[in-house]
Amino acid sequence: MNKWFPAIALVALIVVIGVIIFRTDDDEERTIEVVSAEKMAGLEDLFYDKEPWLGADGAYSLDISEFQPNTVLWVFGDTLWGSIEGGRKVWTSVPNNSIALQDTMDGTIRFYSEGKNVFKLAEWIRGRELWGPWPFAPFIQNGRIYLFLEVIDLAGFKDGDWLAGVYLAEVENPEDSPDGWRINYYPADSLPVKYENHSYLWLATDVLSGDSTYYMYGVRQEQIRDGDGKQRIIRHFVVARTKECVTSQSWEFYDGTSWVSEPQIVRGGPADLSTEYSVDYIPCFGKYLLVYQNDQTEDRSSILARWADTPVGPWSEPQLLYNPPEADDSRWSYAMKAHYPHLSEGANEVVVSYVVRSSVDEETLSDPDLYRPRFVRITFSER
Repeated sequence: MNKWFPAIALVALIVVIGVIIFRTDDDEERTIEVVSAEKMAGLEDLFYDKEPWLGADGAYSLDISEFQPNTVLWVFGDTLWGSIEGGRKVWTSVPNNSIALQDTMDGTIRFYSEGKNVFKLAEWIRGRELWGPWPFAPFIQNGRIYLFLEVIDLAGFKDGDWLAGVYLAEVENPEDSPDGWRINYYPADSLPVKYENHSYLWLATDVLSGDSTYYMYGVRQEQIRDGDGKQRIIRHFVVARTKECVTSQSWEFYDGTSWVSEPQIVRGGPADLSTEYSVDYIPCFGKYLLVYQNDQTEDRSSILARWADTPVGPWSEPQLLYNPPEADDSRWSYAMKAHYPHLSEGANEVVVSYVVRSSVDEETLSDPDLYRPRFVRITFSER
């Protein structure tokens, strides 16, 4: 099932912690507030003690029931494969991607491509030293599954700068078992993705589809110096759209007022984003929901949200959705995103995933309780 949205009017936005206040054109005040945040132990158990799959980050999901009944596709980044021995993970390989299929009827899940990449972009492109690919933002178009893939060309690595690349993967036969998928790859040549001084622009974060238009979200990252000389990272909101097949790269970028051909940030848009976030249309509120984290603050593990009346904004100020209890001085959460509507039981509920890791890499790689998806069900109400 693809994400869907209609066109609706703009309103002015005001924010308070945990509650978003909207003032409409007729001066009617509406609020959307978080009424509960419930940990989902049953869903988390699907990704725990599943050796030889020992954990991964990324954790994008897509309802592919139109190809395989009652099935959710899960797409992961760097993945640990191995075994649990003496209560510790003993990994034997760390490919840059893996996938799983969840049966929503019987509650089972199956992981694929043990010990190696599902998306073999580095094997497909010869003559380059590619690291990756890492998969992002799966979506459906024209009866096929597409994903964005990011790679780093190690041959260009020098003093912290390297040439990155964004590609599209196309699954020709999504109705078959992933073991037999035929995958085509297309370079996103129109994107300026050179990584230089911690700066880049890319589309990979999420895809929102409806009618004949596909909105593709990303970030423009840059490193700046504060007034006191300290360096920090900011990430601007980027969005493109197309009515064509995404592989044609006939994309337009929104600059805050109009659609243009060159890659742009959205002027006046959020600049506190993470490299992974989600955008969904929530019909019961008539709003778009952006779920993310601001990993440049002391509260970097907090799950935040912004609301808008269009898929491009303007966006509300941040609303706090949830503070993961696993985060502390040595552990933090990241990879926040919503999985809507296929994991929701109610129209006003959104399931959000996150991953917990340690500041000590060895602990992340060995502790079975770390480096796997966690889930929280956020319930909203409007008054």
